[in-house]
Amino acid sequence: LPLLPSTILTIQGLVYTSVFNLSDRRKNVEDLLSAFLLAFQDREDVTLVLKLATNPSREFHEVRLFQDIYSKQGIRHRCRIAVITDYLSDEEMVRLSQATTYYLNASRAEGACLPLQEALAAGRPALAPAHTAMSDYMDDQVGFVLETHPEPTFWPHDPERSYETYWNRIVWSHLRDQLLESARVAEYDRERYYAMGRAAQARLKHMASCDAACRALEEAIEGLRDFNEQCVKWAA
Repeated sequence: LPLLPSTILTIQGLVYTSVFNLSDRRKNVEDLLSAFLLAFQDREDVTLVLKLATNPSREFHEVRLFQDIYSKQGIRHRCRIAVITDYLSDEEMVRLSQATTYYLNASRAEGACLPLQEALAAGRPALAPAHTAMSDYMDDQVGFVLETHPEPTFWPHDPERSYETYWNRIVWSHLRDQLLESARVAEYDRERYYAMGRAAQARLKHMASCDAACRALEEAIEGLRDFNEQCVKWAA
């Protein structure tokens, strides 16, 4: 497959960024895209940046896949969509975070969502649901929580696709409304916007900083030491 040409991306105004693997069906790209396009349909100053987790051997295929998803939306719009398939260095990811107004996640389930955590750690408020792993750190102090409801589904590795579990279905209208509200806050309520950014940094510093990791490791080692001492007593 041919490699895609690299171009310089220049963005300004309100910027919503999302990082994901397009092949992961949990990521709910259709809802994310349609809600964004209809919320900001007539605004040339709003951009959605999609950083796809891919590689040179797959980027052509995945861009074609995204183009197919986008075409099926059939939504005319003046807002911008920028798709990044190139590998970004740490410095480039920092620059992307600096240009970002909000991180956007519309997933049905997450195991951790490191890109969302990194955005919060960079002081960027988010729009995201508070289910699965995100419930550990996502609330209305650090951004805009998206309403969801349980929806039956199958385990990804199940060849029979039996409905034996559930994920979380985004309430589409709430996603669109929260996008509009987030834009209003960023443009007209800067005090609240900056407060969410500070809270986001504090949240991730408490949860995932080097100091937090060291404390957790020390507690685990201490717990193991106590357990071993109890085992020695029981054996005696």
